[in-house]
Amino acid sequence: MSLIVLEKVNAKEKYVYILNDFVNSAINNKYVLGLLQKFDKIMFVSNSCKKGFELAYPQFNDKTDVLYTFVDSQEVLDKAKEDAKLNGD
Repeated sequence: MSLIVLEKVNAKEKYVYILNDFVNSAINNKYVLGLLQKFDKIMFVSNSCKKGFELAYPQFNDKTDVLYTFVDSQEVLDKAKEDAKLNGD
């Protein structure tokens, strides 16, 4: 979680983007939850991550949303296969 955003960025709204299953990770402690309260929006990589978080921490439900990654996973896999062929793998 970025303290830099909270402390150094001058913006009307500040968002945090959570890329993992926050509830089942080792980072869901009181300190981090206190930091989350300071953000205007808590963005998640998927609906399942968002829903799990909202069930565990309903006090944040009004500030959560999903922002899907824009990486085309199939394109990444295809390029990896191309690279493997070029390298003789």
